[in-house]
Amino acid sequence: MISRETIEKINDAAYVEDVVGEFVHLKKRGANLLGLCPFHDEKTPSFIVSPAKGIYKCFGCGKSGDSIKFIMEHEHYSYPQALKFLAEKYSIAIEEKEVSPEEKKELDKKESLFIVLKYAAEFFKDRMLNSDDGRAIGLSYFKERGFLEETLDTFDLGYSPDKWDDLYQDAIKKGYNEEYLIQAGLIKKKDDGKVFDFFRGRVMFPIHNVSGKPVAFGGRVLKKTEKSPKYINTAETDVYHKSKLVYGIFQAKQEIRKLDETYLVEGYTDVISLHQAGIKNVVASSGTSLTPDQVRLIRRFSPNITLLYDGDKAGIKAAIRGVDILLEQDANVRVIQLPDGEDPDSYLQSIGSEAFKAYLDKEKQDFVLFKLTILLEDGKNDPLKKAAIIKDIALSISKIKDSIKRAVYVKECSQLLEINEKLLISETNKLRRSDVKNKAGQQDQGYQPIDELEQAVDPSFDHQQKEVVQNFEPQEREIIRILLQYGGQELADGKTVTSLVLEILEDLELNHSVYSYIQKAYKEALANGNELDMMNAFKSHQEQEIRDVCLDILAPSHEISHNWTEMHDVIVTSFDADLNRIAKEVAMRYKSKRLIDMLKMLDENLKTESDYERQKKMLIFRQKFEKAKNELHEQLGTDVLY
Repeated sequence: MISRETIEKINDAAYVEDVVGEFVHLKKRGANLLGLCPFHDEKTPSFIVSPAKGIYKCFGCGKSGDSIKFIMEHEHYSYPQALKFLAEKYSIAIEEKEVSPEEKKELDKKESLFIVLKYAAEFFKDRMLNSDDGRAIGLSYFKERGFLEETLDTFDLGYSPDKWDDLYQDAIKKGYNEEYLIQAGLIKKKDDGKVFDFFRGRVMFPIHNVSGKPVAFGGRVLKKTEKSPKYINTAETDVYHKSKLVYGIFQAKQEIRKLDETYLVEGYTDVISLHQAGIKNVVASSGTSLTPDQVRLIRRFSPNITLLYDGDKAGIKAAIRGVDILLEQDANVRVIQLPDGEDPDSYLQSIGSEAFKAYLDKEKQDFVLFKLTILLEDGKNDPLKKAAIIKDIALSISKIKDSIKRAVYVKECSQLLEINEKLLISETNKLRRSDVKNKAGQQDQGYQPIDELEQAVDPSFDHQQKEVVQNFEPQEREIIRILLQYGGQELADGKTVTSLVLEILEDLELNHSVYSYIQKAYKEALANGNELDMMNAFKSHQEQEIRDVCLDILAPSHEISHNWTEMHDVIVTSFDADLNRIAKEVAMRYKSKRLIDMLKMLDENLKTESDYERQKKMLIFRQKFEKAKNELHEQLGTDVLY
């Protein structure tokens, strides 16, 4: 592992203007540099580099980051690869972090598994191309499917001979360790000690991780027998977790980035056929139910996911029940239904690539509305079925994080369901509150949301739950920006910006998961007296999502034109010039907004609460929240009604 000290040396040496300047022609523009964005086509420059902040930002496509992130994006490198690239460029020796014997053993084990898996992929390919059985059975099967030689190479397709221990004998002869062959799922060992190849007599589909290493295999049998399943797959190993990987992601990732969309299909051959036809932004769930990790992997490259469903309606109804996970992971989901009896591969072969591409463009539908249409086909005139449909659709809508999107779906779906919009809102909110409550029960104890405002209330009250009625993201983002850029600065009263902001927020936890993580880290750093260098720690954080969020927040914004001063005689006060006041106001206004949100939820619940004791408690807390809100507004010099 690359040591923290080495990463800091790389950050210190790799000036963003130098790194980016090797790939982009930059021109001086005030304190910043301007050029054409290398990540999307543009004629008017919108790509800004800020030497002072060490950050770049494109106001056209939204890409942002530091020197390391630029190399990752531009060269499609992993984080360690980008670090090594820059270390070599600036002649910085890579210092590996000292690892324990246990950690080294584990790393050696994983590296050994990668080695035997790579060997196996090459073995299967060699047997398919250079053996009589391989050419007659494996290669002929792929040719019958219409796969070209280039496609076979792209996906490393191969063939495992129908022999008891062909791979095992070859591997042992070449010096590979039997234990690693077993752990990689390539061979099995009986109780009597006899060893046999796991994938025998099958065409082979290597499964690659994001960086292109084979980590597992799928094998399809060609001889039909009652005992053999059509497909068998590598079981879970130390380097392969099927719930965290989708088939074809390595081959598709660049095209997904470019087109900002992913097609999601079911099988290996669907991916390969579409890729060969020029539709390269396609991956497969490989017949398994989608998991949050798989969706997060796809969303790393684009939030826009389009599902291709086979034409069989019974299969569609079964499949759509499990796709709410996409909505929950904040994906923009569309769906394409193929004609009855067709799958992506068969329909592509039937109508040709150009007609198939046109069909995809024409038939895309919004997933939630598509799901509702399918469900209504059988249940519209049956009251019991319709009630179940309302609950099903409300569940899907409740998974959507964006409040504006939820509102749009509620309006559309209530019209199609022919029900009052308020009914669907009520059912959706109930499901969201229930989900929040369940998740809260699963969280570790420790850093908790604000006790006085959200947890002290009887937990049976609806308003107690962390249902986000308003969109707090802009305010939370600004709070995090202040902490990142100014956190360690000392104010006139001896406090730091960090201590000022966190004191105002007390134990109020930000809603956004990454912002909340950063807030917690600052709280711990403040307690330990080391909040000064937190910004650099987050810019080079080991978690990519945290690095990306922080780099985006720190990216340069549009500059205030010098014309305001030189031509219009208008003096614009900078943030730095009035840091104490602005930081205080940002934190207080955010807290005020949260208080108002809590008051709104209390008032809504008071309208429907019939239990006297509950009403009494709710009124007591309403009085407490109202008092806290008024005190804040008095300090702010505002009077906010709602």
